[in-house]
Amino acid sequence: MLKIKILLVEDDSAAKETIMGIINKAHNKFEITSVAALKEAIKVLSEKPIDVILTNYNLADGAAPELARNFPRIPMIVLTGSDDEKIAADCLKAGAYDYIAKDFSGEFGEKLLRLINDVLKQYRRELESLAQRRAAQKLRADKSLANNEKDSDDRGQILNGIIESAKDGVICVNEEGKVVFWNPGAEKIFGYEENETLGKPIQNLIIAAKDRAKAAQKIPEFGKTGKGIFVGRTIEYEAVNKAGERFPVELSLSSFKIGERWFAAAVVRDIRERKNREQKLLQTQKLEAIGRLAGGIAHDFNNVLTVVRGYCDLILHALDRDTPLYKQIEAINSAAQYAESITLQLLTFSQKSPVKAQALNVKDVYLNLEKFLNKTLGDNCKVIDEFASDLHPIYGDPAQVEQMMINLILNACNAVPEGGTVYIKASNRRLTKKELPTALSEIKPGDYVQIQIRDTGSGMSEELRQHIFEPFFTTDKRERGSGLGLSVVYGIVKEMKGFIECESELNKGTTFTILIPAFKKKDEKAPAKTKGELVGGKETILVVEDQKEILILLQEILGAVGYKTIGKGTGQEALQYYKQHEKEIDLLLVDVVLPDFYGTELVKKIQKTNPEIKYIFMSGYTDKLDWDNNMELLKGRFIQKPFLPERLLQLVRGVLDSR
Repeated sequence: MLKIKILLVEDDSAAKETIMGIINKAHNKFEITSVAALKEAIKVLSEKPIDVILTNYNLADGAAPELARNFPRIPMIVLTGSDDEKIAADCLKAGAYDYIAKDFSGEFGEKLLRLINDVLKQYRRELESLAQRRAAQKLRADKSLANNEKDSDDRGQILNGIIESAKDGVICVNEEGKVVFWNPGAEKIFGYEENETLGKPIQNLIIAAKDRAKAAQKIPEFGKTGKGIFVGRTIEYEAVNKAGERFPVELSLSSFKIGERWFAAAVVRDIRERKNREQKLLQTQKLEAIGRLAGGIAHDFNNVLTVVRGYCDLILHALDRDTPLYKQIEAINSAAQYAESITLQLLTFSQKSPVKAQALNVKDVYLNLEKFLNKTLGDNCKVIDEFASDLHPIYGDPAQVEQMMINLILNACNAVPEGGTVYIKASNRRLTKKELPTALSEIKPGDYVQIQIRDTGSGMSEELRQHIFEPFFTTDKRERGSGLGLSVVYGIVKEMKGFIECESELNKGTTFTILIPAFKKKDEKAPAKTKGELVGGKETILVVEDQKEILILLQEILGAVGYKTIGKGTGQEALQYYKQHEKEIDLLLVDVVLPDFYGTELVKKIQKTNPEIKYIFMSGYTDKLDWDNNMELLKGRFIQKPFLPERLLQLVRGVLDSR
């Protein structure tokens, strides 16, 4: 039967007997070696395998931290006096696993045994210790030094089983840096079978060619002292496999001595998958941060554009078309319109643009674009489409889905400027939990529509691929466009609760894969509708807007067609005024983002006394609208900044005339 080997370092004979009695009484699976001094403990640890160290903190010839530093791979539990917890904490910093106060009460035994069991469950630390013992046993066998004791044989078989079945690579090298042990885990990670590695310099097997000479220089010093800059540490390192592929690994290196010879044992873990997850998480967080910034910029910019476009429109209505000033103002208005389109792309990227969602068929959306694409792409780029006949519908804004397809197809055609083919394919796909594209994705198992757009262009490097969804980043050397195309696509897909992934390789083209949830009828929401003619009126409108320039503009627009207006800059001022003049107010025109509270809160407060109050919301920053919880409140009563006076007046008249 395999026995767990415990080293007890205790110079108090009474405490030693108590502790040994507790352990022996509880289980017969433990084999205890007891010493009273630090020097004796070091001798035992150097000569025989030990699984767990139990040690008093203060010993006659030293202290526990020295053991932790000299034998970092053997888990150690510190035994302290009742007042020694601070000292024990210092010991933990040196590498001890845990500590326990020696109060010898009824609970002491249970706590001690629980700690020992916890220690034995620490796979990584135990694995490295096992690697050392396994390597030592192999060397002793090669030199006919292995003893024939049954207990030792049983233990060896168990250690062999653990190491042979470990997914991590376990490698041992001698003082010359040559491999003496190579487990199946290492075979899988690096591609070499054990018989290809034994006796070979380790640097020639797992280290990139440019670093081998530097690594070889460190081996002689290790052979003399058993020390090195990475010994006793866990590091991340870029390794190379048999095929020459470079990839990241986590490497834990320790040294041990057999006779006069030093050996190094390494536990190696392939961390490519973990690094990919970390990279995707970092990319998602970065895009979310940029999205919040973009939304904030768009909000402020929309307020500016509201003033520019509003006054341009008022002036254009007042001028004769034949005057030079008319053309100048018209040019300003056109420039403002272009700025508005860029702002809309920023809002789409940041997932804060208002949408008019409905059930859609991806094939129908594409067919509506075909004529436009044929004229735009020309003869150099050929698009081949393949759509499943039974495609599930999706739920989204038709304009946004069109924009998504246009951006991806134009981007693909730009990748083949000298002529090539772009393939667009759409099909149904059911995802199980095991088939989700990434653990970091927000998508859930279920039915999806998969859209793939592939080009036959030159592809891109991994470094470029990691940046393609960032706003203002472009791979087009001709620098046509704003660089917002793929970031806008990312925003649209995320807004539809979908997933997008790009695969690309130099000289092999690029493929974008998009998954969008299949539409379920219960998810559909009625699109907002407005009605009414472009006319003014005599009603009184309470305008609530904290931007002074916009407030003045709104009052001029409304006043020009006969409305009486009262302007307020905060929600509290508007609420106070309404309470005093409730019967005079016919309509509230309220900005969503106010200095003191949201416009939606203002309307809800007024509705408590007047449920029939008529209102319109306006905003350049729709993230603050909380569409899900305010859908009924906003339906048909919202206008996005910037807007033309005609659009505002049409909505005002429509709401005033509604029942």
